[in-house]
Amino acid sequence: MKRRSIPWRWLLAGLAAFVMAGVAAPFLSADSYGERIGKALEASLGRKIKIGTVHFDLFGGPGFTLGDVEISDDPAFGIEPIAQFPQAGSIDVRLQLKSLWTGKLQVASLRLNEPIVNLVKGNSGQWNFEPLLSPRVVASLPRLEVREGRINFKFGDTKSIFYVDNVDLDAVAGSSGAANWDLRFSGEPARTDRPSHGFRRSVTGRGRCRPERVNFDIELERSALSEFSALIFGRDVGIHGTVASRVQLSGAVNDIQIAGNLQLQDLHRWDQMPMKGEGWPLDFHGHLDLTTQRLEMESQSGPMPFAIRYRVADYLSRPRWALGLTWNRFPAEPLVAVARQMGAPLPEDVKLAGTLDGAVSWSGPNNLQGQIAFHDAAVTFPDSPAVESGEAKVLFDGDRIHLAPALVRTAESEASLEADYRVSTQELQLDISSEGMTIAAIRTHAARLPAPLLQALSSGVWKGKLHYRRGPDIQEGWSGQIQLAKAEIPLPGLAEPLRVRSATARLDGAKLWVDKMVARVGPADIAGDYRYEPGAVRPHRFRLTIPVIDAAELERLLMPTLRRNQGFLARTLGIGKTGIPDWLAQRFMDGTVQIGELTIGDTVFDRVQSRVRWNGASVDLGDIEVQVENGAAYGRVLVDLTGRAPVYRTNFHLDSVDFQGGKIDAEGVIHAAGTGADLLAGIHSEGSFTGRAPDICKPASGCYRVEWPRLRFTERQLMIGPDLFTGRGATLGDGRVLLQLSSGAKQMKVTGTLAQLIVE
Repeated sequence: MKRRSIPWRWLLAGLAAFVMAGVAAPFLSADSYGERIGKALEASLGRKIKIGTVHFDLFGGPGFTLGDVEISDDPAFGIEPIAQFPQAGSIDVRLQLKSLWTGKLQVASLRLNEPIVNLVKGNSGQWNFEPLLSPRVVASLPRLEVREGRINFKFGDTKSIFYVDNVDLDAVAGSSGAANWDLRFSGEPARTDRPSHGFRRSVTGRGRCRPERVNFDIELERSALSEFSALIFGRDVGIHGTVASRVQLSGAVNDIQIAGNLQLQDLHRWDQMPMKGEGWPLDFHGHLDLTTQRLEMESQSGPMPFAIRYRVADYLSRPRWALGLTWNRFPAEPLVAVARQMGAPLPEDVKLAGTLDGAVSWSGPNNLQGQIAFHDAAVTFPDSPAVESGEAKVLFDGDRIHLAPALVRTAESEASLEADYRVSTQELQLDISSEGMTIAAIRTHAARLPAPLLQALSSGVWKGKLHYRRGPDIQEGWSGQIQLAKAEIPLPGLAEPLRVRSATARLDGAKLWVDKMVARVGPADIAGDYRYEPGAVRPHRFRLTIPVIDAAELERLLMPTLRRNQGFLARTLGIGKTGIPDWLAQRFMDGTVQIGELTIGDTVFDRVQSRVRWNGASVDLGDIEVQVENGAAYGRVLVDLTGRAPVYRTNFHLDSVDFQGGKIDAEGVIHAAGTGADLLAGIHSEGSFTGRAPDICKPASGCYRVEWPRLRFTERQLMIGPDLFTGRGATLGDGRVLLQLSSGAKQMKVTGTLAQLIVE
C-alpha cells in the first residue's frame, strides 16, 4: 500500500496559524481563567493571590501572563504582601504539557518580572519564605524565576535599611520528592540611607538550598572599596581602591561554614593617587548563623605576619560589628607607604624599620580597643640621623590613642617620648623630656610642630621637659622649661649667628622667655634676657649687656641690616629702589642695651646705655647715657633703614667733658648717612658749646657748624685777662684752625690745631 505524504502547504499553513495565534495571544483576554490560575498558584505557594489581568502566552510554552498581581503574606508575618508588582511588573506562568489534555492546571514554572519582594522574620524567629522550601511546594513548582526584582528585609514591623536591587534568580527543583532548590542568582546590595543604588558590580552566586542546609559559591565582582565600606559602615571611610572576593558557603543554616579569598588593590585615600601593585590577597574562613544573624570571619593563618577578624550580629536589622587586626612580627617598613597613601604628610625619603606585634579591634566610630608594640624601631628622615627605640607601645581605648612613655635615641642623644591623640576631636598632646638631646633631633623629629624657639635654633643641646598641645578648641603650641647649651641661632640682619653658651628657656604657647643668656656674636660677648609676647605692639623685648665692643666691629655685625644687596644699576648709577625685607618690616622690638666699653676711633666711651625701640625700618635709640673723658654725654639717635644705606639723626649733650686741660659743655644735632668711610664723609652737625681751657683763656663759648671735613665757629667768645674777645673761625685745608677775634681796637689771630693753638 503506497504511503501518502503530507502536502507542504498544509504544514506551512499550520505553522503560519501557530505564529499568528502566538502573536495574537497576548492581546486576547483570558480573564475567565484567572480564578483557576489563582487557585493553582495558591495551592503551590500557600499564599492568597490577587490577579488583575490574564493574557495567553504561547511562544514561551503554553501559559499565561498575569498583570496587576499581589501575593499576600501569612498574617503571622504582617499585613504587607510578600510580593507586589509595580505597573510594569508581571508574572509569567508556564503550564505542564499534560495540562492540555487533562484539563487540570499544573504549573511548570513561574517567572516574576520586576517584583518587590518582602522577606520578613517574624516574632517566632521563622522567615516567611521558609514554607517555600517544603517538599510539597518544590514538587508543585519545579521552577521559579525572578527578573530585575528588589528584595526588602523586615523584622516584625521594622524594615531593614539593607535591600538587594536588580535581582535575577533561577530556582530549579531537584529530584522528585526532595525539597531541594538549585539556585543561580545575582544582585546589588544597597542601603536605603545612601543615594547609591548598589555596587557598580553585582554579587553573583550559585548553589543548592535544602531545608536546614545550604551550599553556595558566591562571587563579588571587582568593585569600588568606597561603595563596599559605605554598604557595611553606612559611610565612605575615606579609604579608596578596589575589592573582589569569592566565597563558599556550606552547612546547616545555623552553622554555615565559610571559606573564601579577598583581593584588595590600588589602596589610597580619596585625595591621593592609587598605590599601584599586584594587590593584597587574603584567604579567610568563618561561619554564619542565619537564624540569629551572626557572621564571623577571620583570615587564614599562614605566611602573612598579620591576621584579620570580622564579626557582625543582626546584620540585616541593627548591625553591630567589630573588626580586629592582629600582627605578629609584622615588618614596619610598608607602613610608611600606607600612611602616605592615607594622606600623612611624610617626607618622600623617610624610612621606618623594625617590627610590630599586637592586636586592635574596631567596632564603630571612635571605638578602638587594643595594643601594639614596636620592636627595634628606627625612623630615618632625610639628612638626619636615625631615631631609634628598643620598644614602644601604642594603646587604643575608644577614641584615644596613647603612646606609652618610650625612650628614643639618636646617635648623639636620647629622650623620653609620650603622646595622646583623640580621634573624635583630633586633639594631640605630646610630652618630651631629655637630659641631653640635640636641637637637630628635636627640630627634625618633633618637627613640624610650631615652636618659636625650636624653629629658630639650628644647633645645640637641650635638657628639660616640653609639652605640646593641638586641638580644635586649644591654642596650639609648646609649653615647658629647658636648658640650652652650645646653641646657635641665625638671626636675620646679623652677619654672624648668635652662639648661646647657656640659657634657660620657658615656653607657653607662642610666648617665650629666655633668661640668664650667656652668648657670643662675632668677637663680642653678650649676656641678657629675651621675651616674646605675640599681640603686643612690640612683641620682642630684650635686655642685653656687652662688656667690650669696637664700633667698626658692631657696624660689621649689623651690616645686613644697614645695607642690603643691590642690583647692577643701583650699585653703579645709584638708581632704582631697594625693597625692605619681610623680616625687617615685621621687626618690632623694645629693650635696653648696656655696653661696658665702646671704642669709636681713638675715643673710648664707658658705661654706654640706651633704650631701643625698633619699629620695622625705623630705630629709635633713646635715653642714651655715656661716660667719656671724665664727663658724660646724653642723647638720642634716630635711624632710618628704608633706603640703600642708613640715615642717622643724633641729638646730643656733653656735660663737663675734658678738653685740652679744661672742661667743655656742648649740645647739638648730627646728621649722617652711610656706613664706614662714607658715614664720616657725610657728617653734618651744628650746635653750641661752652668751656674753659686754662692754658689759653678763661671761660669761652660759641656756636659751631660741621660740614665734614670743615669746622666753622660763629659767635665765638673768649675771656683773655680782663678783655672779652669775639669773632669767628674755621678749619683750613691742612686741618689747622684759624680764629679771627677782636675786643674793641684790639685784634687777635689764633692758629694751630685744636690740640695746640698759637695766639698772635
